[in-house]
Amino acid sequence: MTYPETFGGFVVRDEVAQAVVNLLQTPPPGSAYPLIVYHLATVERKQGLQPSSLAQPATYRTGLDFENWQGANLPMLSVVAQPTGQAERYSNETGEGVYGQWYEIQVAAIVEDPTSGDETTAQQLADRYGAAVMLCLTQNGGLGNPAAFTIEKTVLTSAPRTDLIPDAQRWLAMSVTTIRSFVEQVVQESGPISFGPDPYTAPAGWPTITTVDVQLQADDALGNVSPGSGVIVTDSTGHVIVKE
Repeated sequence: MTYPETFGGFVVRDEVAQAVVNLLQTPPPGSAYPLIVYHLATVERKQGLQPSSLAQPATYRTGLDFENWQGANLPMLSVVAQPTGQAERYSNETGEGVYGQWYEIQVAAIVEDPTSGDETTAQQLADRYGAAVMLCLTQNGGLGNPAAFTIEKTVLTSAPRTDLIPDAQRWLAMSVTTIRSFVEQVVQESGPISFGPDPYTAPAGWPTITTVDVQLQADDALGNVSPGSGVIVTDSTGHVIVKE
């Protein structure tokens, strides 16, 4: 998605979480398998498991917590993203004020092992999915760099942490991997010079400069500038942009 240049780029929180979901479930070029499956297969080989013994995720979702799951939707990869710390202000290449923001992103792999009913087996299963998620998040650059905004940096802050799910059967477990990612331009300071009558119509581009009136300044012997001298710049709407 592109945004009107008059408002500049900005990012909605859920777009950050959705970018992670897109990374996990989008197949690499030329493949029909989601990217996470390649990392699941890597874990299988390291652990001496049969190929495809770690089932492909049945569900990918974003949310504010990891509570919304059902057994029929497992294995599930659930993503929560929230801003963390202060926004960082800098000037972009055109000198405009821009704010970047770090986000804490948690990805939970929620799994079950109903066949044996053994909590140790469920924990091992969650461990393996967590390892695959960690590989996927840390070894794929800026999380896919979505077209609408740029995720500049990705830093692992916690290796997968596995726990049993509270108030659930002991054959259910969850492994949570935590990263921090920097969104380069979460919002910029400059906006429209004026607004039209309809907020649902995208504003036009910046007005074009049509008149530049340059007047010579005359100084007397004491250095005083004569009245009325200076520079006047007007735009296509008749507004005076600069008057000095």
